Amino acid sequence: MSKNGAQTISACLVIYNEEKVIKQCLESIKDLVDEIIVVHDGQCTDRTLEIVKQYTDKIFVRDHLVLNEPHLVFAFDQAKCEWLLRMDADEFFDIADHDKLRKMLASSVAVDGYTLNWELWDGEKIVTFKGLQKSCFFRRKNFHYIGVSQEVGWVDGEMKKEEIVLHHRPNYNNVVGEAVMKKASKWVPIYAKSFFPELSTYACYNTTPDKWVNYAKKVRKHPVLYLLFYPLKTFLAQLKNGLLFSWVGCKVAFQHYIIYTWLYLQIWQLQRKVEPEKTVIGVLKKIGKVLYKYWMKFAHVLGTINGFIILFVFYFVIIGLYALVQKSIMLISRLVTREKKNEPTFWKQKMEKGDGLDHLKYQF
Repeated sequence: MSKNGAQTISACLVIYNEEKVIKQCLESIKDLVDEIIVVHDGQCTDRTLEIVKQYTDKIFVRDHLVLNEPHLVFAFDQAKCEWLLRMDADEFFDIADHDKLRKMLASSVAVDGYTLNWELWDGEKIVTFKGLQKSCFFRRKNFHYIGVSQEVGWVDGEMKKEEIVLHHRPNYNNVVGEAVMKKASKWVPIYAKSFFPELSTYACYNTTPDKWVNYAKKVRKHPVLYLLFYPLKTFLAQLKNGLLFSWVGCKVAFQHYIIYTWLYLQIWQLQRKVEPEKTVIGVLKKIGKVLYKYWMKFAHVLGTINGFIILFVFYFVIIGLYALVQKSIMLISRLVTREKKNEPTFWKQKMEKGDGLDHLKYQF
């Protein structure tokens, strides 16, 4: 029988050597959910799985991928309940909030997903501020997910925000820049590769990879624009959503700016290897070929026009001038000859007609 009436819940966790925190997580949901599905990313080298076996027998050890997202697709595929609960090993609920969560799901006729308040942990105390939240409940049949890094997924219907806290207690300071960048150094290169279908395979739940592939094509078409503007857009959006009103929030937003700048820089560098013709140099070469093609056409037209101009100058100026000079020389020569013969005109006296045919010799 369901622990939540008709609203059954499958909790899906992907873990990796989490013996220090996993017990608190599972204790907080054992009386809330109907099944717990745990996927371990690679071989376990501590007591994590021993602890997990106390709460569920749905345990799967898969190849070590570093990323959680592909394993989540597998976990969702194993789920049988109406609702999916996505959470990490270092997260937990207050037992006192169980009734609120049950009531939330019971009133969810038109809602397909829920976003809850979330926390950060600086190693000593909770860090929270407006805008810090996480989507974690999804109606299974209306939920869609592609297993690429940082994927949240989407639902067909409404996503609703509830004022319930999903606590977050990692065993390290996840606010300090060093820890954030160390974690990012593992997933950023893998995330960058996911933008290249020829370098990646995509695990999908209740969908196809087409949506992601189309987005990846847009990024690869304009990698420099995304490098320059998308990290800034993300930074400003996070500040607008509430991180602006906390010093730690501003710090987190700036860390994301650095990480996403790093990500798009890696995408650009990968593209230079995978698609050299689409790099800046490749594009310039392509533009150069197009310009050369049209320049040659223009040169052909220009050559034709220049040919006509040159021929015009040659025939009408040079040859014309030569003819004029020749004509002038001939005229001067005839004038000189006429003056020597003391003839008043160039006209010749017409021969008188005789009885014979001699007058026909010179008709003109």
